[in-house]
Amino acid sequence: MLRSERGAQFPLDIETLLAELRPDEEALGVLGLTLGGPASDRATAVLAKTADAPSTKVLNYLTELRKNAPSATPRWISGHGELEALMGRLNASIGFGQTTPDAAADNFLSEAGRILG
Repeated sequence: MLRSERGAQFPLDIETLLAELRPDEEALGVLGLTLGGPASDRATAVLAKTADAPSTKVLNYLTELRKNAPSATPRWISGHGELEALMGRLNASIGFGQTTPDAAADNFLSEAGRILG
């Protein structure tokens, strides 16, 4: 039994839940590597079936990288999302000629200092 935040209890069929959480092969094929590297060996195998040459190189690289990576996934640093959004805004500002790369780098470093404390 699981308990909701409001206290209601409901039965959970774990096989049904796991079936829903299992990667959808069609979705994996459509998304490919657009959202980053695959999260599992199974997802990698699914993508490898239809990968083009550049994607195959990425998949091979990630497979080799996983052999040396720690088993525990590192936690995101506090402020990661804010830093990522800042990088996107600064890149856009450079692209639209609103700032220079040097000024954007200075801005990023000062904002990163504020964000990371």
